[in-house]
Amino acid sequence: MSALHHIFVQPADPDADIVTDLSVACGRELRRVANEHMDYVATVDGKTRLELELSHPFEEDQGIPFERFQAVMEVRDADRNMERQLAVARRVVRHLADTRRYWVVLVYELQSYIESAAPGDTGSQLWPLVAERQ
Repeated sequence: MSALHHIFVQPADPDADIVTDLSVACGRELRRVANEHMDYVATVDGKTRLELELSHPFEEDQGIPFERFQAVMEVRDADRNMERQLAVARRVVRHLADTRRYWVVLVYELQSYIESAAPGDTGSQLWPLVAERQ
């Protein structure tokens, strides 16, 4: 089994179109799938698969309140190329960060924090408030 990077996403605006914004961030349209483990999927750079779940069961771990994030995107590389997998994940995170409309956190194997960003109008609030989850 390959190691995964996870991108947790929470919109600051309740009317945000998370699927469209993530599709733009991926550079590929996320396709709706009928699968119990994911809602949308895209493949980028020919080998890196991005699987979006619009809800998830994860709770706080390592000080990161995963339960406050609406969606999670799993990033996995078919060739287990960890450099390419991380590069794709960072590209998605940085695009969402540049929009200044999302809380976003990138982790490795749900254990190692890599980076995060917050919406533009939240000041120093690193994580979304509990009431802000949709």
